[in-house]
Amino acid sequence: MVRTRLGVTAVATGDSGMQTGYMSVGNTVGFELFDEFDVEEIAREAARRALLKLHARPAPSGTMPVVIKSGGGAVLFHEACGHGLEADAVAKQATVFAGRIGEQVASPLVTLVDTGTIAGQWGSAAIDDEGRPAQRNVLIENGILVDYMWDGLRARKEGRPSSGNGRRQSYQDLPMVRMTNTFLESGHDDPDEIIRSTEQGIYCAGLGGGSVNTATGDFVFGMTEATSSRTARSPIPSARATWWATAPRCSSTSMPWPMTSTGAGPACAGSRASRCRPVWASPPCGSPSSPSAAPHHEPHQGELSA
Repeated sequence: MVRTRLGVTAVATGDSGMQTGYMSVGNTVGFELFDEFDVEEIAREAARRALLKLHARPAPSGTMPVVIKSGGGAVLFHEACGHGLEADAVAKQATVFAGRIGEQVASPLVTLVDTGTIAGQWGSAAIDDEGRPAQRNVLIENGILVDYMWDGLRARKEGRPSSGNGRRQSYQDLPMVRMTNTFLESGHDDPDEIIRSTEQGIYCAGLGGGSVNTATGDFVFGMTEATSSRTARSPIPSARATWWATAPRCSSTSMPWPMTSTGAGPACAGSRASRCRPVWASPPCGSPSSPSAAPHHEPHQGELSA
């Protein structure tokens, strides 16, 4: 198997000091990657992000709506929800999703799928690291938790087949359960209308590193590109924004799901904004990968700090 990744870091200096911008792409292909992506365009995007930060103001603090651009939010869903649906965490009762099969855990608009069968995506493979063929696994269907992700060991204990999610760091390591390509099924909302309906808040165009406590659902992420505004028509670049919230607050039918898709990315479009599937490919966890996109529903009330 061959995976190719390109990452570009740009540095900009100005009266506010030095800022950096980063852009990356990657797929399970060879140098054909460069037939699909323009290297100069990727470099220009990295430079644009660095220049934008030169004019950014400190991010506001408090509880407010967060709207996530398509292509910028899948890492949030990967960490805040995906790891909690891996059967090794479930077996240890170390996730808020343990024992909740058949319960409504998300908005009825949410159908979450994990699959290693999408050709060329970063998490795709013919078989997993235990030799199980890749397959399509529906995890949440219309807001109802219907299954977890399984490797061979945990599946045998439950008397069921593996879902093809066995992962070994190397031949020296035991398998663990990990995601392949995880995405939300497409929705139909107009991305411009989502922005217009959010009078005040943060528009997040990119997320950086983050983490989640699967036992409590608490998660925190840094924003690599964000704008704040009192109205959708007066955006102000925001610097050093950090977002934290708790997934269980968003699990009941009375609370919104904690992410919003607002547009089309270069390769995959937003979950509600388009009929294209947003994808987050997981190996290795937390690393940049192929273009990703955000999940959908109402803007989430999250805590933000400068």
